[in-house]
Amino acid sequence: MILSNNEVFDINVFGLFTTTQAVAKQMIKTNTPGSIILISRMSSLIVNIPQPRAAYNASKAVVVHLARSLAVEFAPHGIRVNSLAPGYMHTPLVQAIMEKGGESYTRYWRDGSPLNRLGQPDELMGTEHANSFLRCRGGRFHGKRCK
Repeated sequence: MILSNNEVFDINVFGLFTTTQAVAKQMIKTNTPGSIILISRMSSLIVNIPQPRAAYNASKAVVVHLARSLAVEFAPHGIRVNSLAPGYMHTPLVQAIMEKGGESYTRYWRDGSPLNRLGQPDELMGTEHANSFLRCRGGRFHGKRCK
């Protein structure tokens, strides 16, 4: 299923922004410091090839800048905000796009990865090192800018 450009922004930008605001509002109300981690994508930093998805890439770039902006806004409340930008993940949606796009998608996505494979969703779970670092006490000082 391919979403319209408006649907992409509704989900990736407006949905994320609204959810993050609601979470932070509750954290502030209960005086609960902590960390909010937003998932952008590598698409926030590069142009995906071979698919023409400018709206998707732009929406993910918004996520990165949103994290930076909210980090500044929420810092006085002890709330850190960071974003992670994983590469291609083997999800049902990506599988469907690869099947529809044919060998060119598989070649670019899999063969263009340093590990010659797509990532698996469970590799982004809470035990992932970057996620743990950003949530941990040691990650507090690195809130200004993480790449």
